[in-house]
Amino acid sequence: AGGEGSSSYDVAVVGGGAMGSSIGFHLKQADASLRVCVVERDPTYAIASSPLSVGSIRQQFSIEENTQMSMYTAHFLKEVQHAYSPDII
Repeated sequence: AGGEGSSSYDVAVVGGGAMGSSIGFHLKQADASLRVCVVERDPTYAIASSPLSVGSIRQQFSIEENTQMSMYTAHFLKEVQHAYSPDII
């Protein structure tokens, strides 16, 4: 419920880094009718947590499911720019 100019969403994701953006993206992929809002304090992502992280995508795990998730992530990051407009990613 809101007044003039307000928006309502089915899901609000706080934090638009790697995890938050991925959650928002995959929710929309699963159900295009969902109204999803990803809230990120830095719209340029230049000083967001994910780009400043020293983490990386690891593909060597002892559990097969972890390896599969990492492989999916690597493939997704390579292909998402080609599959979707810059406004979406």
